[in-house]
Amino acid sequence: MPNFIIEVALEGIDKLSPLLERAARLVDSASQTMERSLQGVQRQIDAVAQAADKSFAQVGKNMEQVGKEIEETGRKLRPLGIALTATGAALVAPAVLGTKRYAEFQAQMQAVRAVAQLTDDEFARLAQTAQTLGAETPFTAKEAAEGLTVLARAGFNTEEMLNTIAPLLQLAGAGDISLAESANIAVRSMRGMGIATEEAQRVVDVLAKAANSSTADVGDLGEGFSYVAAVARQAGMSLEETASTLAVLSDGGIVASKAGTGLQAALREMTAPSAQQRKLMQQLGLSFFDAAGNMKPLGDIVQQLNDRLGPMGAKARLGALNILFLDQGARTMSVLMGQGADKVRKMEAALDSANGEALRMQQERLKGLAGSWELFLGELDVALQFIGKLFEPALTLLVKTLERVVSTFNRLPGPVKTVVALFTTLVGALLLAAGGMVLLLGPMGALWASMGVGLTKVGVLIRGLSQLAVTLVTRVIPAIVSTIIAMGPIMWIALAIAAVIALLAFAWIKNLFGIQQKVAAFV
Repeated sequence: MPNFIIEVALEGIDKLSPLLERAARLVDSASQTMERSLQGVQRQIDAVAQAADKSFAQVGKNMEQVGKEIEETGRKLRPLGIALTATGAALVAPAVLGTKRYAEFQAQMQAVRAVAQLTDDEFARLAQTAQTLGAETPFTAKEAAEGLTVLARAGFNTEEMLNTIAPLLQLAGAGDISLAESANIAVRSMRGMGIATEEAQRVVDVLAKAANSSTADVGDLGEGFSYVAAVARQAGMSLEETASTLAVLSDGGIVASKAGTGLQAALREMTAPSAQQRKLMQQLGLSFFDAAGNMKPLGDIVQQLNDRLGPMGAKARLGALNILFLDQGARTMSVLMGQGADKVRKMEAALDSANGEALRMQQERLKGLAGSWELFLGELDVALQFIGKLFEPALTLLVKTLERVVSTFNRLPGPVKTVVALFTTLVGALLLAAGGMVLLLGPMGALWASMGVGLTKVGVLIRGLSQLAVTLVTRVIPAIVSTIIAMGPIMWIALAIAAVIALLAFAWIKNLFGIQQKVAAFV
């Protein structure tokens, strides 16, 4: 039986072979016919491609030219844009900076108003004074306002502040200290010594002269005054005498708070001596007060101490000083004795003629480039504030309007706020996109030119694609068909069996249609 089947199959194959050979000849004939037809089509395609070449080449050239012109325009406009931006920024900057400076100055002046409870007229007078000082001194108007704030907190009224603020700026400039420190020193000195604000200029001149004539600086003297001023006033000492004593003590090595507390202790013992102290004073022939009950000049007291205690031995002299002035006062008077009565007197005499010293020292410090720069900044600050003041009403209105807008937005229902926020964001995104397109003008021109260049190659592309199609139809496909026919029936069967096996293997690996389970169930 199997032999019979094989014989029948072979007989069928023998009969099928002539048919296959005829089919192959038909395929060859059809291929040749199709090739001749497609050659005509190819000629028509070539004609179309040539026309496309001309048309697209011209369009491409036009686009390329336009793109280059756009790119060139963007390149030429870039310096202009930069120049316009820089010029605009330079012109707008004074307004922006001036508004900021004026707002800061106004805020500081409002602090003065709040502390001193100023009327509108008083506020205007003080503000004008601060701006004038800002233009005429190395300090800004805002810094002058800060000095006014210190004075207001010290309880000064408007007239007292107007009398004091200019001398304070001189003291700060002469002593190279801040306005706040200058104000605190002047206030402590004037209040402690009982000096009216009309004499503020005298106070700062004496302090500046004392600092310039000794190793003490303005800060040291101010700290010393804060400890001794009240007691010195009660003892009848003048501003000049107190300042000169502190300056001499600084030259002797006792400065700032130690000088103030030491002098305070000595004065206290002299004005209210104990019985032991009075007895020793009588024995030594010392007298610190005159017949009218006024304390003698400190230079005369130092002279007495040197005359009476100088001949003593060191131990006896120190013992007598400790009895007369106790520990702190004894060290202070010992230093003054060492410096000598003449120096005390000369220092006081120098301070008696200190008129204008603070201004002179400030002007000396402002000589040269650094000082000129400080004055320029002060003038510039006033100019910027003037510009800022011009825009203040409009900006104030704008800020208040924005505040109302934000307040209204905050009171809106949640869904409405969401819509408003999304719309605002969308508009902002569109504006950003528009700005980006303007900035990309040059690059877009270059891209347009590149597209023009690409269009000039369209005809070449069409011809290439048509030639590929003709080759596929007239060469590749017939060759594949001929090869299949030439293989014969036996190879067809073998290929079919191989294909079935491959499909079964793929189905088994992927378990298509549940083949693994079905085979397992069958087995």
